Amino acid sequence: MSSGHDDLAALQYDIAQRYGLLAAILDAVLPTPARILDVGAGPSDLTRRHLRSGYEIVAADVVVGDRTDLVCLQTGGALPYGDASFDAVIAMDVLEHVAPVLRDRFVAEMARVARHVVVLAFPRSAPAVTTAEAVLASVFENGTGTTHAFLAEHARNGLPDIAKVTIALRASGFDSQVHGNCALDEWQIYTTIDAMLAVAGGDTGAKDRFNRAINRPASTAAVESSYRVFVVGAADRARLQQLAALPRRADGEGIGLPEVMAVTAALAELQRLITEVRTAERATTAAALGDLRTVIAAKEHHITKLEALVQEVARAQAGARQNKGVDARSRRQEGG
Repeated sequence: MSSGHDDLAALQYDIAQRYGLLAAILDAVLPTPARILDVGAGPSDLTRRHLRSGYEIVAADVVVGDRTDLVCLQTGGALPYGDASFDAVIAMDVLEHVAPVLRDRFVAEMARVARHVVVLAFPRSAPAVTTAEAVLASVFENGTGTTHAFLAEHARNGLPDIAKVTIALRASGFDSQVHGNCALDEWQIYTTIDAMLAVAGGDTGAKDRFNRAINRPASTAAVESSYRVFVVGAADRARLQQLAALPRRADGEGIGLPEVMAVTAALAELQRLITEVRTAERATTAAALGDLRTVIAAKEHHITKLEALVQEVARAQAGARQNKGVDARSRRQEGG
């Protein structure tokens, strides 16, 4: 489930929808040129790759890794910038990784350094979303034998509450709107298949073909049926009115025939990959058994030789005892 991909059309559905909607939101509320702080930017330069030119993006995270352009942040600390230092501050799927007791402070810090706009995207707190994430986590764990670190942290922390986020923004002087992103039914099936293909065949080939087939332009979705929400805060309420033009997923719109065909093809490819793995495992097992038989045969040959040697020694010892008895009788006869 990697995101370091040169082909944006082949990105995982979740990522394509998330950053596609971010681009649409910023196009609506933030004219260029503008300066943006990307909090929790991560190892991939996804924000810069999705936004149009004219934005100066400063990327920051608590883990820098191999990115030389990242500003290092302190967990739970203040953002290292003055008030209103950026035209916009964004955090894409970051809030759910912040400890619940620190979330209000996190939102307040984003609002403090933002001049005009704050954008927070996160999976919404709802039983259906929690269940969907648990299913995806089990697919990953069953396929890899390891725990999905991000999903495990979601479960530990609990997903963010929309109302608490809007209240925290209002306390900092920002009005807000909430927009759904990723219809949960699509997120569930597309992300699960993407994970299964990644586990079985890596982040290339069948996985890329599947994502190109099902990805579509990003749109908003009804909040109550979405996986993720975008909470967009603005110091000037007039900016929020521009969001009325965002592309919207029509009521009743769902997985259509092209997507069903893509899912079917992906499942067929997945079955092929599983068959290949099982065939390779059987071949490996057969080869190992062959090697084991060779070792056993060599050991048996060695044991046979040892048994022959033992028998030879036993015969020699018996012969020696017999000769010793003959000699003893001869001496007695001579002495008599």
